Amino acid sequence: MIYLCLSYAILTLSFIIVEWYYYTPILQFLILFYGVFTSMFAVADIYDDTVQRSVEGSDAYACSTEVCKCCAPRCIGIQWALIAIIFQLFGIWIALVEMSDECEDLGWFDCIHLSIDLDDFDLAERNWDFDGFWDP
Repeated sequence: MIYLCLSYAILTLSFIIVEWYYYTPILQFLILFYGVFTSMFAVADIYDDTVQRSVEGSDAYACSTEVCKCCAPRCIGIQWALIAIIFQLFGIWIALVEMSDECEDLGWFDCIHLSIDLDDFDLAERNWDFDGFWDP
C-alpha cells in the first residue's frame, strides 16, 4: 500500500513538472482521471457492499433498521449508488465545463455561473415580510 501511495505521489509530481515546463492542461486531465477513478471505485464498493449482498453489520442494514424501516438494505444501497452516480456525473460536467475554451481566462466560480443571468436575481426586490407566517 505504501508503494501504491508513493507511485501516485511520484506520478502526480512528474505531471506537475511536465505541466510547469512543457504542456499546460495535462494536470487537469490527471486530476479528472483521479476524480473519476475514485468515484468509480466508490460506486463499485457501494454495489458490492450493499446491493450485491446484505450483511447484518453493514451501514445499509443499520440505516434500514433505524431510520427507514420500510426499505430493505438493498434498496438503500441502490439509493446510495444512484446518489454517487449523480454526483460523479455532476463532477465530470463541472470538470469539462472548467476545461472548455470559454472558461480559459475565468476563475472556476465565474465559469460555472457563466450561463446564469444574475441581473434577474435581486434580493432587495423580494418580499421578506414574515408577519403571520408562524400563526396557526
